[in-house]
Amino acid sequence: MADWDYVTAKANSELDSEFRNNLYLAAFTAAPAADGTGGTECSYTGYARLQLTTSNMSAAASRSITNSATLTLGTTNGSTLQTATHLAIMSASSGGTMTSRLELSSSYAIPNGGALTFAPGQLVVTLPATVT
Repeated sequence: MADWDYVTAKANSELDSEFRNNLYLAAFTAAPAADGTGGTECSYTGYARLQLTTSNMSAAASRSITNSATLTLGTTNGSTLQTATHLAIMSASSGGTMTSRLELSSSYAIPNGGALTFAPGQLVVTLPATVT
């Protein structure tokens, strides 16, 4: 079977649609399955999914998109601490459908009074040029 080349303009359009169209960033303490089921979403007091919009995500360019503002997924306030291992894009602020997922390059233990935070440019998503 031959590989398909994903045209850059189409890749950028897909990224903009996915990451700048009022979807939600969620954190997980256990991996969601490839089909978007399972996993354990963070549930500490203060946690909330973060809405992704044109105000906190850059426009896609060269098959990549990144956060243009600091992204924070809720500050803990004395509840049971958790360790985030995965992120996912969800269609709603609670429940909803998972549209994509990724494993963090290193797990992050969220300290009391702390939050899972990504500085501008720290969260980068890139689509490959070739799809098999």
